[in-house]
Formats: sequence, structure tokens, C-alpha cells
Amino acid sequence: TQSGEIPWVEEYRYLGVIFGRKNNRESRNKVEKLKGTALVSAHIRTLRSYFIPIYHKALVIKGIIVPSLLYGKEVGGCSGAAVKEGQRCLNRALRAAIGNGVALSAARKELGIPPLQALVAGAIARAGSRLKKKRTTIGKLLANPGKGKNTWTNLAARELKRMTKGAPMGTPKELETLVWRQEEGRCRAI
Repeated sequence: TQSGEIPWVEEYRYLGVIFGRKNNRESRNKVEKLKGTALVSAHIRTLRSYFIPIYHKALVIKGIIVPSLLYGKEVGGCSGAAVKEGQRCLNRALRAAIGNGVALSAARKELGIPPLQALVAGAIARAGSRLKKKRTTIGKLLANPGKGKNTWTNLAARELKRMTKGAPMGTPKELETLVWRQEEGRCRAI
């Protein structure tokens, strides 16, 4: 380059998402925890207020907190370990909005806020289906996926297959609903 040699780094941040040579799940989770905690703290007065109706609080969660937690999640995958810290922050926001007397699964169902894992699975499916059609580099990469085990296309396909448990995958919204139902079933079994 004009300014000298390009430095060799183990990981880097691009548009707020951490990339690197290895799977950076720990780094991503640490950043997610800091970002999510700051996000919930910024809105905690609104979420805990007795004067604001619960559905307005749900709009704050759906419109501000969930999209912020979802940003860049398509890259990290939708496994439980990948969304653990984000889900904790979402649970903290829900708990602040509804109080301690209501089960989180019932509150999610009533307010229409799926678990983060379901939303990320839908986002990955949406990205895979939409970006394949693009005439860009990412479209070419998705049309001819690499052979490596840890490439995004193979990782995403593997995780979506695991999420659907062999069921035919329809639209991304149907996938979100399927993963949400599986999550509810898992909670009931415990």
C-alpha cells in the first residue's frame, strides 16, 4: 500500500462485527454482553415505569432492543452458545418490562417477541435466500460455496439444518416460528 505494509492481525472489526482466523465466539459474546447491557441500561427507566403501558414497553423492546441485538448476528450463527449473551440481555429487558411474577416464555408469547435464536435463524435463512440472487461477490460465493467446514455458507446451512431437525424449511418467517415452537417445547420439558 502507499502508507506501508498491511499489518497481520488475529481478528478485526468490520461494521461492528468481529472477524478473524478462528471462530471468535468468545470475543463476539464479550462484545455482545457489553453492548446489550449498555442498551438495556439506556432504556431501563422506560421499561420499569409503571406509567407506561406494557404494549408500549414491548414496542421499545421490539423496535430498539431486538434490532440492535440482531445486528451482525447472521455471521456468528444461531446456536445457543452464539446467542447466549444477547438472549440474556433480551431476558433482562423483558423482565424489567413485565416484572418478576410472569414467566418469560408466557410474556414472549403474549407480546410476540420470539427468542433471539429464532430471530437469528430467520435472519440467516433470509440472508441466504436473498443474497444468492444478487449479482455481487456474495451472490457468487453463495452460489458456489467453499469446501471448508467453517465457511459462513457451510456453517449457516449446518445450523439451519440442525434448527429445523429435518423438517422442510419454508420461508424465513416459518423458520422463526418453527424454532420458537421448539424453544417453547424445550422450556416445557425442563
